[in-house]
Amino acid sequence: MKIGSIFAVVKIGENLFSIQYEDTASHIFEELFDNWTDVEYLFKFFNNNQEYLHQPFWESLYHEKISVTKALEITLDLAEKMEDFIIKYADSGANSNYLSRIFYPLVNDNVFHKPLKSAYKAYGPNKTSWLRVYAIKIEDNYIITGGAIKLTKTMQESPNTQQELARLQSVASELKRLHFTDNSDFDFVYLEI
Repeated sequence: MKIGSIFAVVKIGENLFSIQYEDTASHIFEELFDNWTDVEYLFKFFNNNQEYLHQPFWESLYHEKISVTKALEITLDLAEKMEDFIIKYADSGANSNYLSRIFYPLVNDNVFHKPLKSAYKAYGPNKTSWLRVYAIKIEDNYIITGGAIKLTKTMQESPNTQQELARLQSVASELKRLHFTDNSDFDFVYLEI
């Protein structure tokens, strides 16, 4: 179903939905994992973001300086596991709260005020992963708005995560404008594809 003028919502699991932005061929969940498993996309991304990749945190975590090739290998492995992990939990049952085991409030970034208190992030099976999927939570439903390869401590430190923060804010504002709140019945607002 088309929501406002900027996006539609696509159902991808019992309580999991994904935004399909205007003028895009696929919904954002599909687009994220297509990018995160695309060697050419990843090579370009890590080449353009080497200064973030070479932070001491990543080097200490992996016990070596992370090359672009190593980052690419890590991401391909993480993306495959993360997609399977999220889909497994999304298909676990409508009344089960399984998704709450992988989505965590985004409050650590201290960027959200009252209208965006429902912003969440998922890491996948590995909390030290640099892959993030961002979502808005309404009741027991999670609506994926985007995702990023987060190589910095906060979202404000990198242009790619700043863009995802803006998407979260935009979708939350549009949902609020259309009167979708934590008390909304969200079951009817999706596209089956």
